[in-house]
Amino acid sequence: MGVAAWVGVIAIFNVLPATAASVTYTTSLQSGSMCTGCGPFGIVVVSSVRGQPRELSVTLTLSPGEVFANTGAGSALLFDIASNPTLSVSGVTAGFAFHQASTHADGSGTWNTYIACDVCGSGTSPPQNSGPVSFILSVASGTLTPSSFVTNGSYLFASDIGVPIPKSSPVSYTTGDVVTSSSLTAVPLPAAAWLLLSSVGGLGALRTYRYGLLR
Repeated sequence: MGVAAWVGVIAIFNVLPATAASVTYTTSLQSGSMCTGCGPFGIVVVSSVRGQPRELSVTLTLSPGEVFANTGAGSALLFDIASNPTLSVSGVTAGFAFHQASTHADGSGTWNTYIACDVCGSGTSPPQNSGPVSFILSVASGTLTPSSFVTNGSYLFASDIGVPIPKSSPVSYTTGDVVTSSSLTAVPLPAAAWLLLSSVGGLGALRTYRYGLLR
């Protein structure tokens, strides 16, 4: 996977100074053995909303060709906020829904908050949705910052996704709950695109299935 070659690139971007007006916090959803030579599987970008200390903008973009899965292994995006405050969400991408309720995802444990793909078919069957999924997260009191995102004990984010099997025709997918345990890292906006290509953070392959077994 060329990990050694990318480490230096990541280190360079991580030490670049971030400007107050354009700080983006990024972390990759990465599974070390979901499939050989693939990943990162997506990137989560968390941005403070100017003048709104109680709000955060969140966007999850999957890597090309991937789709959100509905296998029962997890959800489109699972995360925890420190102290589990009462949250509200606005501007959720059509086809997705916000839930603040305890849920268990196979392999990644229990989470307090998640975004579900309401329009996704069973497994990776149609209708399919590849996102990206975006939303504004807010609290009624206090503040929200990127550091408000905490691990559920092991992981910072998790997603149930389908990764296309190379050369399959028609296209079929390997599915699983991919995770990251990496911290959110502040980088200037121009670096975000590079991180999508270069990040190797977060490990933890969970379970994988052939699409045909899910139907």
